[in-house]
Amino acid sequence: MMTSSAVSEQSQQLLRVIMVDDNPDDRLLVIRDLRRQFEHVEVEQIPAPAEWKRALEHGHYDLLITDYDLRWTNGLIIFNQARERWPDLPVIMFTGTGSEEIAVEAMKAGLDDYIIKKPEHFGRLSASARVVLEKRQQQRALRAAEKELQIRNMAVESSITGICFFDMEGVITHANPAFRRMWDPSGRDDLVGMSIRQLSARPARIDDIMTQVRSHDAWQGGGYLRRRDGSEYPVIATAAIIRSEGKPVGVVATMFDISGEKRAEAEARENAARLRMAVHAGNVGLWDWDLLSGKSLFTLNWKPQLGYRESELGDTFEVWRERIHPEDRDSVWTDLDKCFADGAVEHFRSECRMVHKDGSVRWILINASVSRDADGRPVRFRGSQLDITDIKTTEEIVRSERDFSDAVLRGMPALLFCNDEHLRPLRWNTNVEKVTGYSGAELSRMTPLDFAAPDQRERIEQVVQRIFKEGQGSFEADIVTRDGRRIPYFFNVFLSMIGGRRCLIGIGLDISERKKAEAQLRELSVRLIRAQDEERRRIARELHDATSQNLATLNMNLALLEGALPEDAAQAARMVIECQDRTDLCAREIRTVSYLLHPPLLEVFGLGRACREYCSGLSRRSGIDIQLDLDEGLPRLDGDVELALFRILQEALANVYRHSGSKVAHVRLCREQDRVLLEIRDEGRGLRGDRIDAGHGRPGSGVGIAGMFERMRSIGGKLEIREGLPGVIVRASLPIPKRES
Repeated sequence: MMTSSAVSEQSQQLLRVIMVDDNPDDRLLVIRDLRRQFEHVEVEQIPAPAEWKRALEHGHYDLLITDYDLRWTNGLIIFNQARERWPDLPVIMFTGTGSEEIAVEAMKAGLDDYIIKKPEHFGRLSASARVVLEKRQQQRALRAAEKELQIRNMAVESSITGICFFDMEGVITHANPAFRRMWDPSGRDDLVGMSIRQLSARPARIDDIMTQVRSHDAWQGGGYLRRRDGSEYPVIATAAIIRSEGKPVGVVATMFDISGEKRAEAEARENAARLRMAVHAGNVGLWDWDLLSGKSLFTLNWKPQLGYRESELGDTFEVWRERIHPEDRDSVWTDLDKCFADGAVEHFRSECRMVHKDGSVRWILINASVSRDADGRPVRFRGSQLDITDIKTTEEIVRSERDFSDAVLRGMPALLFCNDEHLRPLRWNTNVEKVTGYSGAELSRMTPLDFAAPDQRERIEQVVQRIFKEGQGSFEADIVTRDGRRIPYFFNVFLSMIGGRRCLIGIGLDISERKKAEAQLRELSVRLIRAQDEERRRIARELHDATSQNLATLNMNLALLEGALPEDAAQAARMVIECQDRTDLCAREIRTVSYLLHPPLLEVFGLGRACREYCSGLSRRSGIDIQLDLDEGLPRLDGDVELALFRILQEALANVYRHSGSKVAHVRLCREQDRVLLEIRDEGRGLRGDRIDAGHGRPGSGVGIAGMFERMRSIGGKLEIREGLPGVIVRASLPIPKRES
């Protein structure tokens, strides 16, 4: 609980309250209640976003009260923005539209109190405000006390003076390194649990000293201690009672070895010098100001803090006051006057700037306390000052770096996100909110799978698990926005340790334009393939209808020419016969080329008959034993489908002939349930460890395989090329349309 002086200070100081509520009646009731409870209160009302924006940029407040349901936002967003702007500002949510879920979420996020907006609760609001303010002030005081205790502990441990603590029975509870070395130069023994009597050369003397300490709270004098090796040495010692809640709980003692008169004098001077060095090393300036006489005592530290030698400045508070920066001087002195006022708090804390001798500015932390007489009048003011310029500089650097990183993240055109190992969001840039259409509060409750298309979630989960194992990975996936749009993205994700836990950090790039370009390229490829097929059909017709006919006419003319030759023209007859043979050969080759360019059987009798004729002809020409397994019940398919499958058969068997070295090829064309299947398998060299990538073939595979993939893609089918052990298996399949089934 707070002391009465702390409560009094809170009631005397101006309480600056900012209230975010778009209901003027509720605002009026809250203001009335606050003014009944607090003597000096100033309330800034925020009914709209413009006033809230100005308050975030320029305001400084002691308390924030916000509604949850606002026309332009909600209380959780207000809370998060306030915490980002004022990390130490207490916040109370006073609402009539919230829920238990919202209350739990807000309290987990650090909300100080959550109150339902009812007439009977208006009194509770002011009481809650007082409790919240008291709690925040206690936290600040606790931090200051912890820091002061840390400095004291450091001073004790680094002191060259032997210092030990023991309970009221004389059992040692702590000894600093200097005291341990007095017992044993190695300092290995911590002495905890030993009795101070064991260290004394005159144990009975300890009982007398303890009696005096209990009676007078302190003792100072001489004595003899014993070392581990049994030798004795004289010391000058002090002892003082340590009290907790007014009860004696232990004794703190300091020991100075004074072996030999001259040595004692030298050590006394040396210890005094070392003590001053310890004070200087701590860089803490101390003062003691007698308010009745006006006399003051300063340690030497505060002057070197500002670059002055001892002789350059006087030891008065006016001199000290003049060193405070002009912009901070009045506010510091005003706060001091409040400390001196009747009923004010006894402790004073301030961060202010002081002017260095060279004109630079140093940040100083001031901690002080006021002592009062029996009538409550301030009679003494004791305090310390610590140079915290480096801390302030570091804070400013950290703040600048944080602002810079936030600006970079906000300006990134990509999506940036960080999730923990349970995929809960930790941080994201504003682009995530812009692209998805979800607010920050909504995103904080969502995982990446919530943005994924339902047909992609299983694959994304598998990729994420692999990234957790391998440390990095990339993939393509669609983001589903709040309004239902699907946007293709490329994600690069890696695993990192943040705060001792595994986190996923990812960057997403919009690949909509790339996808459009790929679709256009695929469309162009299909058009080229169709144009190629049309050109083959045209050339085949030209060869069949024109060139073949011309060769037939030529052959007939040669036959007539042979009959018209005289009987004695044997050589000419042989030449005519040779020309006839050449003409027949050309006619056969043209028919073969015409068939390969565009088999007429494909259009007339369908895919099955065309495949049988092609396999039979290729087997005769190449010497490869082509074994055909043909489903005679296979229905006729669309012309584009039959042509695509026939071209795949041609390309696959051509590859067997040119590359595999296999003497056998197996071809299967059949129907499997509602799909048509074409499979070509050889027994040759195989892929030699390579794997064909769907859509692009492999390095050095040429345009044939890529064309096969493109043909199957254009008709909605699937092509797979893999090792057959031995040989290679080419497998093409696609659904049979219902009308063709």
